[in-house]
Parts: sequence; structure tokens; C-alpha cells
Amino acid sequence: MKGWTAEITNNPDNDYELYMELLEDDEYRARIERAPSAQLVLTVYGTTQAFSLPIDWLLEVVEGFKKATHPSLRGG
Repeated sequence: MKGWTAEITNNPDNDYELYMELLEDDEYRARIERAPSAQLVLTVYGTTQAFSLPIDWLLEVVEGFKKATHPSLRGG
């Protein structure tokens, strides 16, 4: 399948907790999972050093950017 897709699966190494795999053109690129802090995080694959981003923060930043760059979303 071409383009971006998401698969919900479970992690046998973590008591079968659910997480979401993000794929681009059938290549695994990242996953979204619950961190020990109970916060959802985005983990990106293929980087030289592993890192995770808090999803709530990322959504807030993206929404702010969207509003700043799309006049119709600014409310007037």
C-alpha cells in the first residue's frame, strides 16, 4: 500500500499493551505508545539516537502552526 498508514497492534514484551505503528509505503517509520508516565509519545525509527516526543505537546505545536499559516483558521 502506498502512502501513510497506521496499524494498531500489541506489544508482547509489555504485557500486550496496545500501540500504533506508523508506516510510509509499507516501511515502519514510527510508533505511538503510552510511556511509563501514562503520556502518549511518538517514537521515530531510523535516527542515530532514539528519541520520543510527547503527543499532546506535538499536537499543540502543530495546531499553532496551522493557525499561524492558514488565515481561515485564525478566527477572522
